[in-house]
Amino acid sequence: VHETLYGQINEGEVCAWSEIGGAISTFANKEEAWQAGYTIAHCGACGQCSNWQDLRLQYTTRTYLAQASFICSKKSLVHGADAVHE
Repeated sequence: VHETLYGQINEGEVCAWSEIGGAISTFANKEEAWQAGYTIAHCGACGQCSNWQDLRLQYTTRTYLAQASFICSKKSLVHGADAVHE
């Protein structure tokens, strides 16, 4: 499973930014991004979700969302899918 999910994580296109609040671009690979002086945001091409407002939201809610997801999945596994609908 690990190989299937993460085996090629460091290969292929990357989404990267030039500076905080600056340009966000897709590069063919991580080396091209680094050579251009960009910082990698994530693997894969940039999508519609890759704007500064959304990146900021993802970063600032990462701890809360991980905790909420854990609690939700635990309820679902222990008490069934209906337990997570409030």
